Amino acid sequence: MKDYIEVNRENARRIISKADKARYKRLEDKRYLPIIDLILKHVNKEAPLLDIGIREGKFLEVLKKSGFKSIYGVDVYIEGVERAKSLGFEAKVADAQNFSLEKKFDAATLSHVLEHCPEPNKVIQNVYDNVLNDDGILYVEVPVQKKEPVPTAHAHFYCFTSMTELLSFFDKSKWSVVEKLVVGEILKIIIKKLKGE
Repeated sequence: MKDYIEVNRENARRIISKADKARYKRLEDKRYLPIIDLILKHVNKEAPLLDIGIREGKFLEVLKKSGFKSIYGVDVYIEGVERAKSLGFEAKVADAQNFSLEKKFDAATLSHVLEHCPEPNKVIQNVYDNVLNDDGILYVEVPVQKKEPVPTAHAHFYCFTSMTELLSFFDKSKWSVVEKLVVGEILKIIIKKLKGE
């Protein structure tokens, strides 16, 4: 059986190769602008930001166009990381559940990433331990899904059924919920890393 990293790489290749590039660009821009608005309520454009799960780097491009200065990205999708690098971004091939970088960040994003990981708690712990500075913010976005056999055709290994379930992954002694939104079938939160002991 393939591991979840290879399944996600194949899924990214399939989605991107089928996409009508112009339509995809317009849809992604519309999707990302509200995320940027939420992030800017909590950090300025100078804050170093890490996008975890960059796919082909589109969100990095939108962040740059929006004036962010210090943008980085990681993903298991090798071709996507190479594309982001070719556009001038610092990017690294990495598993969201287990990576570290030489620096920490004031903001990080996990937009449609957690459902693609078999153990979302490991991703969140990794972000706490290795990604965010104290008081750094994490933007998380996941689809609401009924529990079903996984993985699905869209490489979903975990299904979030409610905001309560999503928030249950965040230890209240380590994280503070700043904002939570339900937009249609999408759960969105901004959560702040509390200062370590």
